[in-house]
Amino acid sequence: MTPTVSVCVPVLQGAQDLAKTVRSVLMQAFTDIEVVVLAAPGAAVTADLDDDRVRVQHIEETLPVTTIWNRSVGASSAPLVKFLQPGDLLHPHCLAVQVSLLQAEPAAAFVAHRQHLIDRLGRTIAPARFLRGLLGVQERRHVARRVVRSGANPVGSTSGVLLRRSVFDAIGGFRRERFVADLDLYVRMTEHGPMLGLPDPLAAVRLGASPPDADTADRFFSLQRSSTREFGLIDGVTRVDRVVGALRAPGARRRREVASRLGRSARSSAVPG
Repeated sequence: MTPTVSVCVPVLQGAQDLAKTVRSVLMQAFTDIEVVVLAAPGAAVTADLDDDRVRVQHIEETLPVTTIWNRSVGASSAPLVKFLQPGDLLHPHCLAVQVSLLQAEPAAAFVAHRQHLIDRLGRTIAPARFLRGLLGVQERRHVARRVVRSGANPVGSTSGVLLRRSVFDAIGGFRRERFVADLDLYVRMTEHGPMLGLPDPLAAVRLGASPPDADTADRFFSLQRSSTREFGLIDGVTRVDRVVGALRAPGARRRREVASRLGRSARSSAVPG
């Protein structure tokens, strides 16, 4: 029988924390799931994933990151999809809460919850982040305004999102480079229905172990600003929204860099708000 939820876990490089992530999925109170682990070339998936609900597939060719993420959905079968990366952890009731909300709101394109940011040792360095001004039912116009005004990604990582496969397919899945692919996906999905924002932190996102070099960080910032300018053309977004976002963007970049450093540090501290 077709499961209700597919949890897609693309593995691009290291898979040392993959087992922890999969265990957090298999221990969910909501059990009608499948886990699709899609391993890119060179990703050594050696974790013990011996469970009938887990399928591991390997890609033999080198592909763009977003193509791999799209392929992981193509390998899945459920009408609801959640993406995780190795190291991310779900609260035991995460899927139960998100599924019930999407079932109660059939017009909604996706539901997002707040997330803890954790370091490489699993310690919380920033609790209950994201979704400021985006709680409850949020239509496209308001989502676009909050995204533009934030100067960053106010929705958060895909680990906090449960989406409808039908909407994902309708918009062609991910289309941008990995640095802005998630935010671009969220905004485009709101063309097909509102988003639902939850105040509960139902997942923990492990910050990357490898810092981006200066050129990569600059490229990420440039891509994000370019996407935000595009979202600024959506009906209902004002000139004031665009100006506020441009002013906030450098500060948002600095906070990301601080969080990244703390995520790799042996000692953790609070990330500035």
